[in-house]
Amino acid sequence: MTDSVRQEISSEPFVLAVFSDTHGRNAFLPGCIERLGASAVIHLGDHARDAAGIGLPKYLVRGNCDASSDYESELLLEIGETRALITHGHYYGVRYDPKRLIEQAKSLGACFALYGHTHVADIYNDGSVIAANPGSLTQPRSQVQGPCYGKLVYDNGKLDFEVVRVK
Repeated sequence: MTDSVRQEISSEPFVLAVFSDTHGRNAFLPGCIERLGASAVIHLGDHARDAAGIGLPKYLVRGNCDASSDYESELLLEIGETRALITHGHYYGVRYDPKRLIEQAKSLGACFALYGHTHVADIYNDGSVIAANPGSLTQPRSQVQGPCYGKLVYDNGKLDFEVVRVK
């Protein structure tokens, strides 16, 4: 069962910083959050506790390296009138493709599915659900992309996602 949580929108655009696969290296998170002007944080697992000390609303899910944590494996985040499924993705075989994750998001009425696990940033759009991976800020697996994280923006009733590359 997927737990549902609601993020109240204080102003628009509303920005959420999205991280995954930080693996115990959290020193860069505050600077990234500040650069985005984020009002909330999502961590998609593999050391989700790296974001636990951030003084903003946060939504943390466990990854395959967070087995002993109390975090849920997935959450349905309601932002304004939209829904985003957040999960690490390893239970959905995202290493190969996000199709099963997209089907789960559809079944929950979500327009977005955010996931990690691969350490490679990517965005898939099947026409009704966008599946997005922010990559890894601290252990990227793509030399072309390098370190990156995500920016999820709620504005005018819609969600938009962009990969932010660290230079």
